Amino acid sequence: MHCPPNAFDLSDLSYLDLDYDTLTHALTLTGLSPSVGENGISASRSAPDRVEVGILNGETPDEPEELKLGGFLTIIGEDESPSATLFSFPSRHHALPAAHKTTYKTTFRHPTGLHPVLQLVLRSSASLSPPAENCALHAYLTLPSSLFVDKYQFNDALFLESNNLRSLRALSGETDLEAPDWVVDKWGSAALFELAMPGETAHAVESGVWDVSIPLHLRYLSPNTTSTKTEQGGGQRYTVPGTTDEAEIAVPNPVLFYACPAEEGLKMSTNPFDRVNLGYDGLFGPKTMFYHVPSGDRELVSEIEVPMLNVSEDGARYIEYVTGVTVLLGFVWVLWKLFGPVKTEPVQKKGKDKQEKKKE
Repeated sequence: MHCPPNAFDLSDLSYLDLDYDTLTHALTLTGLSPSVGENGISASRSAPDRVEVGILNGETPDEPEELKLGGFLTIIGEDESPSATLFSFPSRHHALPAAHKTTYKTTFRHPTGLHPVLQLVLRSSASLSPPAENCALHAYLTLPSSLFVDKYQFNDALFLESNNLRSLRALSGETDLEAPDWVVDKWGSAALFELAMPGETAHAVESGVWDVSIPLHLRYLSPNTTSTKTEQGGGQRYTVPGTTDEAEIAVPNPVLFYACPAEEGLKMSTNPFDRVNLGYDGLFGPKTMFYHVPSGDRELVSEIEVPMLNVSEDGARYIEYVTGVTVLLGFVWVLWKLFGPVKTEPVQKKGKDKQEKKKE
């Protein structure tokens, strides 16, 4: 059996792709291994394997929808000298053209509270305009289980306009609006928003700055009696053990991009490096081109402080009992209204008064 040794070798891969064909029931595994050791590039592990090394550089493409690479390729053990190569292919993903000079930053309104608001601030020294006609600006959010999006909020046109949004295009993952964080099984949720552009709303653009707000909601977090709090003092960061009424969660920064329809006849399938239906690109058509807006954030995630129950405070231990008593009293009140005595005398008196007036 060669499966166990080969499966063990997968732990050394830097890239692993799994593709399952539902028609033929075939599972295809494609891996990329960094065959670089202490003495440089190592030889192949077995005789049939071939190791090809390429040094490629990006070239100026002939068409705006293409990528062009040029450089040298060589097969170790077969070629005596590297051979020059130059090839181009259409690509779905591109960087936003430098002429637009647009970047964005991710921030959260303070204090965050139970309803954090994520803000995308676009800045441009040129003009906030799409790279081509019929392009739409989108933001793709990946949220941890402690945060969620209320999809019903985004059915209101005035609410969308006030936040410079057009629509919530897609929502997947954990979408329960009432579940606390400790009962959520999935990792979180993902949301795709279509953003409004300057000129589509009544809000004006000042000094090339465009602000978009996305309201989020915090799930109830489990109280932690052994949590720690990091403080700043004397120019050093130190940790003070104990309880706290705040928790720190990490939120991945969203991806901002323009989705544009590609030209007719463009063969996207000829791209040897393209991987389809991974993440947000699976929510668009097969001939959609993406122009990514560069981020001005130094980090890939934003860390925010959110409130949580501090069980060390006076009276916190009685919250559970008071909540139970309140729910019980509410239940008794509902039963009283449903099955309690009903007074019908005033209704009968009104009926008699009407009959006497008719006789008169």
